[in-house]
Amino acid sequence: MALLDILRRWFGSPDQHERPKIEASPVHRAAAVLLAHMALEDGALDPREIDRMCRIAYRAFHLDPAAARSLIDASLQQAKQDVDLFRAIQPLVAEVAPRDRVKLIEMLWEVVYADGVVHDREVALMRKVAGLLYVTDADSGAARKRVLARGAGLN
Repeated sequence: MALLDILRRWFGSPDQHERPKIEASPVHRAAAVLLAHMALEDGALDPREIDRMCRIAYRAFHLDPAAARSLIDASLQQAKQDVDLFRAIQPLVAEVAPRDRVKLIEMLWEVVYADGVVHDREVALMRKVAGLLYVTDADSGAARKRVLARGAGLN
């Protein structure tokens, strides 16, 4: 399957006829590290944030549940060690279409809302990440509204 086909399907639900993957792609690993940075930004890692990230990895990255959890665990460790976001951002800008970067912003908002509290640091990081991914404030705001409309993370 071509990289373009993989990226097109990146954000869809796992097909019931498709076997879930047991290993994440480099792009998915980079996206998971961004999710982890967002979960850690408020200084407290909530189990609801971990659960949300695992569900995102299962749904969006088409990973089986064990692979999704393994990816998130590794991403959290990586995010704790990272000095900056460049290593995670670079492959996403290079390989992910702009409309799919907006979908990634939506996933990040899901993590922000997962614990039911939005911190100023999380909002500031969202602005920074959106800018680094070349996602406009308007598109990020629309992604945030879609997450809120679904009630994602509002416990």
